[in-house]
Amino acid sequence: MCRLAINNDCMSEALVNLSTMVGFEGVPLHLTYFPKLWLDIHHAQHLDRKYITLLANSNYFVDYVEAVLLDERTCLNNPIIYNFLSMYFPKVAAHVLTEQTCNLIENLISSLSDIMSQVNIQATAYKLNGDLRALALVYNSDVPLSPSEELISTVDALLAKTKLARKQAAEVDITDEPPTKKRKLSLQKEENEGSKVQPTSSAALGSVSASTSSLSSSSSSSSSSSAGCSKETEADDLFSPIEEQEDTDWLEVLEKTVTDLKRSVEKKG
Repeated sequence: MCRLAINNDCMSEALVNLSTMVGFEGVPLHLTYFPKLWLDIHHAQHLDRKYITLLANSNYFVDYVEAVLLDERTCLNNPIIYNFLSMYFPKVAAHVLTEQTCNLIENLISSLSDIMSQVNIQATAYKLNGDLRALALVYNSDVPLSPSEELISTVDALLAKTKLARKQAAEVDITDEPPTKKRKLSLQKEENEGSKVQPTSSAALGSVSASTSSLSSSSSSSSSSSAGCSKETEADDLFSPIEEQEDTDWLEVLEKTVTDLKRSVEKKG
């Protein structure tokens, strides 16, 4: 509905607030419809910038940002949500970073400092990355915040631990080849050897030709049928599949996040 209203230049303040309320309700589920919409609006140069101003002036948007920073920081591991807040948070940082919010952020820093000596970086990289991305958003803003010595020492210790964890993980990957991979390589070798001794008859070639034409026709029919569901595909792309999260090297992502945070803290200091 909001996309239709924007395309017809009839997006009202009420619709902006409605969009933001829907986004707020989707925070616990890490839904990306709301941030994806406003990322597209920001990147569309032909659209009036007044819509972005309406969003930045919405109290519901302040509630959305607070919900992410204080309650659902792991959703910042989703690149759509993180890119969205990296772009829009500076516009509302002064309203979000109240004294109460800053105190909660200081509590987060203290908690990170307390667990630093015994934390398992590899097991908690996903959660730590969300926490540190929240801190990066805060210290990348124009709000004058002086980083504490506790934060600086915690970031340095965390960076060292992350680099060590990545090194240890790389050594394990080199020395311990998964047994499943070995079995796959063995099966592939047997199949290749079997295919070398099997003669190819003209009947087999005819069968292959017939199956190829059958596959070609089924492929064309499936492509024509999928052409009408582009909207569903686009909607599905808004979610971050579990498989993609499992395949992500969170130690590598965490190291980059810590490095970026360290740079931001040094600028503030």
